[in-house]
Amino acid sequence: MNRTVRRWTLWAAAMISIIVTGSAMVMVAHQSGRAWERILQSPAAAAFSVESLERDIATYDRLGPHRTGTDGNLLAARWLESEFAGLGYRVRIQRRVIPTYLVDEAFVEVLGERIQAFPQFPVPRPDAHEHMGALGEQIPILRIPNRLTNNSLAQAELQESIRGVAASGAKAVILEVAGACGDIKSLNAPLGIEPWDAPVLLVAGEDAERLALLGEQAETARVRLMGRHTTVDSINVIAEIGPASAPAIVVSTPLSGWFHATAERGSGIGAFLSIARWASAEHGNRRFVFTANSGHELGDAGAHAFLESEAPPPEQTRLWLHIGANVGSRHGEEPERPSSPRFLMSNASVLFRTWAAFRGQDLGGPVPLAFGLGRGELAAYFEAGYRPVLGVFGPGPFHHCSNDRLPGVHLGATRGVALGFATLIETLTRR
Repeated sequence: MNRTVRRWTLWAAAMISIIVTGSAMVMVAHQSGRAWERILQSPAAAAFSVESLERDIATYDRLGPHRTGTDGNLLAARWLESEFAGLGYRVRIQRRVIPTYLVDEAFVEVLGERIQAFPQFPVPRPDAHEHMGALGEQIPILRIPNRLTNNSLAQAELQESIRGVAASGAKAVILEVAGACGDIKSLNAPLGIEPWDAPVLLVAGEDAERLALLGEQAETARVRLMGRHTTVDSINVIAEIGPASAPAIVVSTPLSGWFHATAERGSGIGAFLSIARWASAEHGNRRFVFTANSGHELGDAGAHAFLESEAPPPEQTRLWLHIGANVGSRHGEEPERPSSPRFLMSNASVLFRTWAAFRGQDLGGPVPLAFGLGRGELAAYFEAGYRPVLGVFGPGPFHHCSNDRLPGVHLGATRGVALGFATLIETLTRR
């Protein structure tokens, strides 16, 4: 075959591929559009109303901070248990005992001015810490710059940076993890990592600057951290409906977070409950398994517990959908917009259908999970062999921040994600 013929052959093959791909995308988009309309015309459409979402997310917010084992986390678990039971689900509770630190009080005091703080886990023993020392010397101030990826101590460079300062002979360390929220921001702490050599107290960005100025005027600062090391139940709420022998459609979301976590976690809980209410009326002969997992901020403890003993095996699972962080978070500077970036990730076999179900929602992707870009619970489900598996998540401006409350939620974005998941369930599992 001469060079000209070869070029024309390759061009023709490329054009055929483009035409076939384009036709497939049009067809899949049409099917998704019909599924979307069918959901909104069903008797269960009210499950996706803005009013229903706002009510659920506001309830989650009112329950308080949602750290694993705290009152807010336990109340949220009981609330979900009651909601699912009322919808006719078979509900069970899974508990895993994990170590943690329950915080009573944390602050830094200089020249009579008290600045609120929060410990960066893992907290060293003993339970109580009170130290006096010079700011910047015996009590150094460490500032970590604002990056979207600065969310977990599983990132070795973050852990090493803090550990190096804490091990330098410091009595305590003041830490600012910069973020768009401007408030205290914490880092997830995998279970089993060694505690710091000195207590590490998180403060907000402006407070870190204020402490640096005060340190130039005062000889000493006082650091106080009161609480206790203990073990708590990391609680998963698992709810099932439909024939027990049918292949499972699993829907998962984290239940816990460092603080109120209303945009980070609450928007996902709102979407989770919307899909659950719709599925309770529309499941037919399909089997749904919903799991809301605690321990997310502590090494994804609940998700791993669910995988180990409660999850249906991959060969008995038809589809796994994961509702990750900040699916309905507002944009920090433009609150009328949803936060960006938010990502859609999926395994390759359902990329087209995933794209079609979520098109027009200002989501990055879908990105194939095989690229290794996924993190946390979604990556764990993919690595455990579940197919198809996909999820939506994003960093969000209030991610891991102490001021993540109800005003940080974008209800329209939350509704869109919930409907996108329901649409995908319809197009992949409806007969």
